[in-house]
Amino acid sequence: MGSADPELFARVQDAAGGSIRLVTVAPEIEGVLPLIEKLVRDGILVALGHTAADTATIRKAVDAGASLSTHLGNGTAGALAKNNNPIMAQLGEDRLHASFIADGYHLSPEVLNVYLRAKQTQRTLLVTDAMAGAAAPPGRYQLGELELERGKEPVARDPVTSRPAGAAVSLDQCVRNVMRWFGVSLHEAVVWAGTQPLRFLKNSGTTASSSEAYQFVWWEEQESGWQVKATRSGQFLFNGV
Repeated sequence: MGSADPELFARVQDAAGGSIRLVTVAPEIEGVLPLIEKLVRDGILVALGHTAADTATIRKAVDAGASLSTHLGNGTAGALAKNNNPIMAQLGEDRLHASFIADGYHLSPEVLNVYLRAKQTQRTLLVTDAMAGAAAPPGRYQLGELELERGKEPVARDPVTSRPAGAAVSLDQCVRNVMRWFGVSLHEAVVWAGTQPLRFLKNSGTTASSSEAYQFVWWEEQESGWQVKATRSGQFLFNGV
């Protein structure tokens, strides 16, 4: 994660026409805690991610206004302290919502099950962390200057080191995954993937009317399982999807 630089964010926000509504920070970096306070005052949602912060620093970040954990369980060091570590600190902080990548690779179903029990439905969001190659056949894909490789599993990797560089799963597949792994209903899975993120954004004061214009139709087929199509104003947006 980069250093705390309010001027850099101001320039990027200006270039984006004021459309940036969510920023992920690592709270242990010098200057980030006052930056969180400033961003929240300006109406920006602040999430914690790619962090090695201890429990006390996580708590200070939440006190400053952070309200979300970005793909919790990923973007941390491989070796963590048993108790005082950023994952446990965020799981135990009830003021934090948490987003999870439900692809079966970034988090195993067994680990995700524990995390979901800690956050419960009202604080759970499903995300994809999708990169170039998402929902596409195996192959190599370009993301800016970065080349990524997707194999059979829905993970984007650095073709040189084979290290994961993002996900290649679609959100509807995440919905199917949690239904299959945990026996949750379609309704609850869609709440995690759609309703809850929208509610989280609206509670922050973010305008989400454009998202509300879209609806999704799910149905179950005997051979191929759960299917979904997007609609707007009662009309399907895509054929054959």
